[in-house]
Amino acid sequence: MKPPNDLRYLRYLIATGMLLATMSASNEAASQTPFSLTISPSEGSAEYVPLLPVIVTIELKNVSTTTQSIAGAGLDVVERSEWEDPPRYSFQIIQPDGTFRSAFFCDWVNWTVDGPHMANPPQSLGPGCRQILDFLLGFGFQGTPDRKMRYVELLSQSTSVFPETGEYHVWLLMPRLKPAAVASNALKITVKQPEKPNDIQAYDILSHSHWPNIFLSPLVVPGGAQGISAVPDLPDLRGYATTMPLETCKEILNRCPDSAYAPYAKAYLATAVIAGWKERVVPTKPEILPPERRIEGARLLRQVAEDPRLPRRYREQALLNLSRGAEEINRVLQRNGTQKRPSLENILGGVKVDTADMGDNTILKFVYRMTQGTLPKDVEEKFLKVKFTADQLEAIRKVVVSDANIATAIGVTPVQKELESLIGWAERELRKIPWRDPNTGQLTMAAIPSSSP
Repeated sequence: MKPPNDLRYLRYLIATGMLLATMSASNEAASQTPFSLTISPSEGSAEYVPLLPVIVTIELKNVSTTTQSIAGAGLDVVERSEWEDPPRYSFQIIQPDGTFRSAFFCDWVNWTVDGPHMANPPQSLGPGCRQILDFLLGFGFQGTPDRKMRYVELLSQSTSVFPETGEYHVWLLMPRLKPAAVASNALKITVKQPEKPNDIQAYDILSHSHWPNIFLSPLVVPGGAQGISAVPDLPDLRGYATTMPLETCKEILNRCPDSAYAPYAKAYLATAVIAGWKERVVPTKPEILPPERRIEGARLLRQVAEDPRLPRRYREQALLNLSRGAEEINRVLQRNGTQKRPSLENILGGVKVDTADMGDNTILKFVYRMTQGTLPKDVEEKFLKVKFTADQLEAIRKVVVSDANIATAIGVTPVQKELESLIGWAERELRKIPWRDPNTGQLTMAAIPSSSP
C-alpha cells in the first residue's frame, strides 16, 4: 500500500520523529530511573466531545526495591509566585494535523490550594508505593515557560489543549524526577463531533456563546486557586460578563438537560450562585446575591458532587466549592444577625456583666446550649451561674429562644444547620478521594502502599 502523500502525513512523520527523539532520550535515561509513570483516561473512555475537558489519571510508582526521594519532583502543587523551572508536568501532544506541541499548567494542581486543603505531599516513595492524581487537560499554556512571565502573559498564550476534532497522541514527561526525567506511556485521545441530538444542540449553544471554553476549567469560588483557567477573570464575571456565561448554562439545562454538556452547566451555575454572582448586563460595582439565594447554590452543588456523569476531578471541585461557599454564607448570616440582635447589656436592662472578655454571641450560644441540654455542666456551673444571677439567666433564656436575630447570630437557625450538615457531608466525601488524607480531606498526594487497590 502506498503511504498517503499529503501535508498532514508529512507533519505527522516530523512530529513523530521529534517525539521519538525526546522519548528515546527519556527511555535511555529510564533504564537508570526507579520510577514508572502511566497516564490513563480517568473515567475509562478516551473518547470525548468538543469543548469538554479531558482528564487523565496519573500514576507515579517506585518500581525499585529501595525508598526513593520525590521531594520537589513527584505529584505535588506549586505556588503561583514560584513557577518551577522546568515545569513539573510537561504534556507532549501530537495533534490531528500531525503537528507537535507541549502543554503546561493545565490544572490548578500546579498552584497552592489554601486553608485546610493545603497540600502536604510525601518527600519519598517506598518500594512498590505509588502516587495517584486526576489531572485536567482542558485549557493550558502553549508557549515556552519562563519564570519571568507575568500571569497575564501566561493567560494570553493559553488555549484549549484539544481545540479540534480528531485523534491526539499524548505523553506526560516529568523532568524533575531524579536521577533522570521519566516519560509515561502514550495515550490516544479521540475528540468526536457530537452524535446524539441533545449533544448536537448543546454543542451548538456553547460553541456560539461568548465564552465557548468555560467548561474546560472547573469554576472555583473566591478563596480557591485554579492557575491557568478557561473561565473569565473574576472581575469580568462580577461585571458586564456575568449574564453571558450564566445564560449559556441556563439555556443548555433548559433545552438539553440530558446532554453530555448539562452536568458541566449545572456545576458552573451552582458555583456562581453559591458565590453570590449577580447577573447584570452593564459594568457596575460588584453586587452579591443575598445569602438566602446563595443557599440554593449549596444545595445544587451537592447534586453536582453526586452526579456520576461528571468526572471525579469536577466532583471534587464541587465538594470544595460547597465547603468553602457554605462556610462563607454562614459567616455572612451570622454577621447580619449580630448587627441586628439586641446586646447582652440591653437584654439585662442596662446592667453590665464581666464576661471575662467573652463576646455576647459566645454567652448567648452558651445559654442556648444550656436550654438544649448540650452545654457541659462545668461551663454552666462554674461560669454562667457564677457570672449571672438566676433571674438574669432566665431573662437571657427567654430572649434567646424567641429572637430570630439571636438565633442567626449564633448560627442555630434551620438554614444554618442545613449549611453545617452540607459542609460536614462535603468534608467526609473529600476524605474518600485517593490523593486526599482519609482523616482530614487535606490534599496530600500521599504514598499509596503497593497492596492497595
